[in-house]
Amino acid sequence: RRYLQSMLTTMSEDILMDDVALLEEEQLNARCRNMTDDEVLQACWLRGLPVGRFVNGVGLAGNYGDDCKSNELRELLTHHLQMMQLVMMHCSSSLILVKGKLIRDIALQMMVLHLQPLRY
Repeated sequence: RRYLQSMLTTMSEDILMDDVALLEEEQLNARCRNMTDDEVLQACWLRGLPVGRFVNGVGLAGNYGDDCKSNELRELLTHHLQMMQLVMMHCSSSLILVKGKLIRDIALQMMVLHLQPLRY
């Protein structure tokens, strides 16, 4: 039981840390266009966003890659970041000053973990 709890906590903290990092890098303003295709794919996969046939390790620039799918994933990630920015700003007035507090916020962790099954 403790192992499972530890794994879920680690996964939610990883997602929240990555969300905060992407927001600090102003990827939201750039609509994730400053990220490589593989970075976008990894970010979507981490958050449980639908990545389709690319989940098997075939990069967006690989044999099955196309600009349309790349743009779809960027839009999905952008929408996720928009939502998380609003939620995080509701929890605190500054992302940078309270990054550690946000990442350890149990309500945020639970929300991030429950977003994945709610999408399907």
